[in-house]
Amino acid sequence: MNWAALKELYKTTFLEFTKERSLMHGAALSYYSILALIPILYLSITYVGMIVGNDVVVNIISSLLHDHVGIEDTSGILDFLNEVDFEKGNVFLQFLGILALIFSCSAIFNSIRRSLNTFYSITTHEIPRSKIIIRNLIARLVSMLFVFGATLLFIILYFLETIFLSISHEFLSDMELLNSFFLGAMNYGLPILTNVIVFSFIFKYMHDGRVAWKMALKGAMLTSVLLYIGQMLIKYYLNHYFFAANGGVVGTLLILLVWVYYSSQIIFLGAKFISVMSRMKGRPIVHR
Repeated sequence: MNWAALKELYKTTFLEFTKERSLMHGAALSYYSILALIPILYLSITYVGMIVGNDVVVNIISSLLHDHVGIEDTSGILDFLNEVDFEKGNVFLQFLGILALIFSCSAIFNSIRRSLNTFYSITTHEIPRSKIIIRNLIARLVSMLFVFGATLLFIILYFLETIFLSISHEFLSDMELLNSFFLGAMNYGLPILTNVIVFSFIFKYMHDGRVAWKMALKGAMLTSVLLYIGQMLIKYYLNHYFFAANGGVVGTLLILLVWVYYSSQIIFLGAKFISVMSRMKGRPIVHR
């Protein structure tokens, strides 16, 4: 695209985005995300902890809350997790956790699907009753697989980060400039790369339209960069001005609520960007 086309693309994206009810969509997504938080944490520590150890999973959770969300004091949520006897393996709690996770993940998936349909300007079709049950089962399966896949991705990146830090300390400690460049690329590049992978799948599959991989990837790249910049700003706000910044479990939940709500606006902006770009390329997003 030339500069005139790019200018028109960004202008149209912003104008159309402001006409959508993004605040309402963000509120719904934030609510369902908080609802899913506890069962996700419990089941992650219970089952993933069997493989890598409970302490490792807790450290990953602490790292995500501190580095990505910006919660300086994670002791509140960590103390809450430490009070649960994961080694005991309460079958009843695990069963309740699975049911809660199925419900909350389905709610998150449906919320994202409806929002993306709106920002993609997809006109949904009437579905025969005979297909509703099958569609709901598929939606629940996809949402669960997405949660498990995202969890696995964060665990892999956590260990990769540990390995890269060891390599940097072992081989680059004497080369200060190269070591700084390597650490900077890892600290800034890995979060953006993670977001690109996650958002590419969201923009490609978690809706009722047909989106080309190229469009989904471009939208994911733009969203990831904007989200990383925006999250640094929201982290500064949460740490310096948010009234519940050090409020234990309740404060952590409120911070996560604000964080998801703010981040959702950037994600929806990325979806609108994909919609406008696809339309300008002559390949508008249509219903499957």
